[in-house]
Order: sequence, then C-alpha cells, then structure tokens
Amino acid sequence: RLISSVSSGGGGAARFAQLLSVSSSRSFATSSKPNQSSPELPAVLTMYTRPGCTLCEDAVEEVQHLIDAGRIVLRRVDIDLPENERYQVWRYDIPVFKIRGLPTMMHQLDLDALTRHLNQLELAERSKTD
Repeated sequence: RLISSVSSGGGGAARFAQLLSVSSSRSFATSSKPNQSSPELPAVLTMYTRPGCTLCEDAVEEVQHLIDAGRIVLRRVDIDLPENERYQVWRYDIPVFKIRGLPTMMHQLDLDALTRHLNQLELAERSKTD
C-alpha cells in the first residue's frame, strides 16, 4: 500500500484518518494517453492543488513521463474552489495525491513509491486477464 509523506503534516494518525474520510471533487485539468489494455488502467492520479503552487508544478514535471507513457491520467483539483468540501481539510497540505480515490501522498511526490505502486496495479490487472 502506497502511503508517503502523510505523517510529515503534523497531524499523525488522526490527520490521516481525516484524509481517508473525504470524497472526490471537481477537477480543472485532465491529461492522458489512453491505455487500451484494461478499464482500470491507466490509474488516475488526482492532485489537489491551487494556482501558483510550485510544489504542485514540480510534481507535474516529475510525472510527465508517466502521463506520456499512458501509465497515469493526471486529474488536477483546485482546492480553492468554493464548492470544494476538502478546502478545510487540505488547504495547507497541497499537493495532496490520491490514486483510485484513496489519499496516497501529501506535500511532495515520491516518484519511486508511485512507480512501485503503479507496477503493483498493472501486475494485478494483468493477473485478472490471465
């Protein structure tokens, strides 16, 4: 299970439990190269962000090769939108990343952990079709 950088936010287990209790929201950008092998792939990486977030833009640059290869679809969600119910939870923690609806990382991207997680997802999908 991929969980990285969550404990660095200062809230410990209670903070992570709060992260897990929220649902998804409206996005403002999507980027992908479709992967025809499975309806579960490519994995959707949701990134909660805001305009001017340099950590967020750095993360996008880090995952661009995964987007170009069709391994992920990047969905950006503006944390500052008035209708975004996660504003109170994550406003100080961006970027926050989710895969398949579950929070996986916050504050910074761990590319090695993300790649390992994607490898596990792809292996699980291949084993379903075998």
